[in-house]
Amino acid sequence: MPYDRKILAIGHKRDVLEGAGEIVGRVLPQARLGLEPLDPFLMLDHFKMEPGGAGFPEHPHRGFEILTLVRDGWCSHHDNLGNEAKVTAGGMMRITAGKGMWHGEAGGAEAGHKTEGLQFWINLKKSQKGMAPSFQYAQDGDFPRNVQDQGRTQVKVLVGPGSPVGIVTPMLYVDVTIEILGRYEVDLPVSYQGFAYVLGGTARFPSDGSVASQNQVAVLGPGGGLVVENGGPETLNFLLAAGEPCREQVLWNGPFVD
Repeated sequence: MPYDRKILAIGHKRDVLEGAGEIVGRVLPQARLGLEPLDPFLMLDHFKMEPGGAGFPEHPHRGFEILTLVRDGWCSHHDNLGNEAKVTAGGMMRITAGKGMWHGEAGGAEAGHKTEGLQFWINLKKSQKGMAPSFQYAQDGDFPRNVQDQGRTQVKVLVGPGSPVGIVTPMLYVDVTIEILGRYEVDLPVSYQGFAYVLGGTARFPSDGSVASQNQVAVLGPGGGLVVENGGPETLNFLLAAGEPCREQVLWNGPFVD
């Protein structure tokens, strides 16, 4: 497979108010692009919560899936199906809202740190939106890791081969760390669309020379495989998501996607 995947655009996260007064960094959607180039992905929020903050009280969802990755502290979940969980740093929760469910989330500190995480919405096809809702979670040690480039690149598989987290949409979701002068290569189906969100450092995409730095998102354009290089003087850390588009109209009604 040629590693010729181009970058369509570079965007920035922006602060928005959510939940019970929590300020979150909205990475996606990028207003100037719309949803089509990111299909099947709907939204990505990078959130930080003060210990004991209001969090995100009970609210409904319908018609899509949610992945919540905890980077620091811990995040709890409860829902109307009777599920309860507390996920610590490095762990992730998956909600398939399907035909509809209620849930609430709260965060707390470990060793005095704020709760930090990313919540990621993935659309369901219309034929799947009536499926039964469900919940799943996994802790940090449950996820497979692999290395590339003589150990300079470490890849944590959040969704994909070997991951315990199952999701309806065919997709890959990985947490990648690249040391100085390192690089990452991944085969992606030509039909897949997605993005790379930089958590720290600078990412360079040699297929077209695009560069994205901390808190920026690189929206994937056309091509096959993707190469990412560490383009700066410090360790690079980013999330990469790529998946099969639904190619259906998105009817967004607040917490519902029909």
